[in-house]
Amino acid sequence: MATITSQINLSGTGLTSDDLSITNTSILDVTNPVVESGTMNVTTTSTPILSSLTGDTYLYIKNTGEGLSASVNLEFLGGGTIARIAPGDWCFLPVVATANLNVVLASSAGASTIEYSIFTSA
Repeated sequence: MATITSQINLSGTGLTSDDLSITNTSILDVTNPVVESGTMNVTTTSTPILSSLTGDTYLYIKNTGEGLSASVNLEFLGGGTIARIAPGDWCFLPVVATANLNVVLASSAGASTIEYSIFTSA
C-alpha cells in the first residue's frame, strides 16, 4: 500500500485581533500507482476529469494559466460549480466514487491549462 501526505498551513495577520495560524496534516492510504496525472488544456467546453471511478479518490488540481479570464470551474456533470480555481491557485479534495466532475473555463473567452493528479483511496 502506498501513502501520500497532505498538509495545509494557513497563517496571516490583520484579519482579526489574533494572528491566524492553522496547520493540518493527513497521511492518506492510496493504491499504487497514481490513477492518472498530467496536464489538460481547458476551454469553454466542459471536459470530464473524473468519470467512471471504481473507488473514492483524492483530486489535486493547479491552474497554471495566466490572466483574469483564465479561472477554471470544477463542476458536477449535471451542473453546479463546486470550485473556481484562479490562475496560480490549486485545490486538493476527496471525491466520492459516484461523483462525475468536469472542468470548464469560468469565463466565456480565453483558455487555461491545469495540472492534475488523481489518487484512488485504498
